[in-house]
Amino acid sequence: MDIKNFLEVMEKQAASPKREFEKGKTVEKISLNFEGNHGRYQVIPIKSVANPDSPFVQMKNTREICIPRKFLNKDGQETPYQDWVKILPKNAYTMLDQTGRRVSSLTSEEDRLLTEAYQIFDSLYQEIDAKNNRDIAKELLRKRNYTIFHAYCLNKWSNSQDNNNSSRNPVRQNFSGLFISTAAGFMDAVYSNISETSLIEGNDNWISDVYDNGLTDLKGFMIFTINRNSAGYTVTVNHKANAQSALQGITIPEEDVELMKDPLVTFLGRQARYEEGEIDPTQRRLFNAPLIREAIEYMTSQLAAIRMASKSGMTVQEAIKTTTETTLNNIVLKAAVTTNDPMLKQEEAPAAQPNVENIVANNNAPFQTPPTAHIDPLTSAPVNSNSNPFEQNVSFGQSTDGKLPF
Repeated sequence: MDIKNFLEVMEKQAASPKREFEKGKTVEKISLNFEGNHGRYQVIPIKSVANPDSPFVQMKNTREICIPRKFLNKDGQETPYQDWVKILPKNAYTMLDQTGRRVSSLTSEEDRLLTEAYQIFDSLYQEIDAKNNRDIAKELLRKRNYTIFHAYCLNKWSNSQDNNNSSRNPVRQNFSGLFISTAAGFMDAVYSNISETSLIEGNDNWISDVYDNGLTDLKGFMIFTINRNSAGYTVTVNHKANAQSALQGITIPEEDVELMKDPLVTFLGRQARYEEGEIDPTQRRLFNAPLIREAIEYMTSQLAAIRMASKSGMTVQEAIKTTTETTLNNIVLKAAVTTNDPMLKQEEAPAAQPNVENIVANNNAPFQTPPTAHIDPLTSAPVNSNSNPFEQNVSFGQSTDGKLPF
């Protein structure tokens, strides 16, 4: 018996394995609009690798359209659901060029497509008079001003009156997440407290204590509170530097930081453009053209139906409902093959909706099977009817005049 070899094997088997990155794991999204998420948070902001100048990303006037979808259960039953497609402002789609300058990541064609989406959305928004008809609009479309950021939360305290010690006893501790706020004054509160803290400290050096992005030996944190008021939200922010003693022993999980490289990727989720392989976050292009085209087509159908509603004796609500149901009924799902064989089971096709991006990408005969035509709802004329489907304008990288978009 080779005792030396035996002991080496036993030592390896006894060693605690490192926590491996869990495939498919995602970052939790924490909507600060939800009342259950109101309260006080002690967090360590995580800087964006894609935009290292600030952990915060602002997206003003983000348009969202609710598209009906459905998925197929294993028992063959179809379940409908709503998918809010986010149409971001153009300055959200950026990348770094070879000189390190922040530029637009949109190609000329993508820029044109995004402009078209804005125009159709705004026409639909105006036709419904969404501001004065919120009951009609709330299930179809909305506009929001977002502030998002990744952070490791040390403590979260609730506003619940059921807990007499709610100000002392946290309801959650030590978790990572993407914090999503639509409070108009969120960044005002952050910047105001940064200025105030710098005045007290006498310099700006303390900022690296809070926004350092280290995993261990942490030195500072941010505390913010968010609550509802009659006009919207009340937000307060406080930064604490030189807090090594309070943070002693705290370590941010490395696998969590790996998932928090870019707040926009987490925010968009599966709506972000999918790219194979390891893409440098500073070079990743998130614009999902097939999804935006689908949104344009759906919004065009709704706009046409609403404008025809009065002539057909229907209300606006009925026109929207009819178009939604028609869209839902036109979705054809392919049933997945089921088997009890564990080897064959790996080859099962997922019971999911068709991948629109793959359909477009695999269409190598556009003249025989052309993509769906887009009709201008204002003039009833085809959009880009003279364009060559084989031509692609790839002149992306337009400068944003050296200014950061966020």
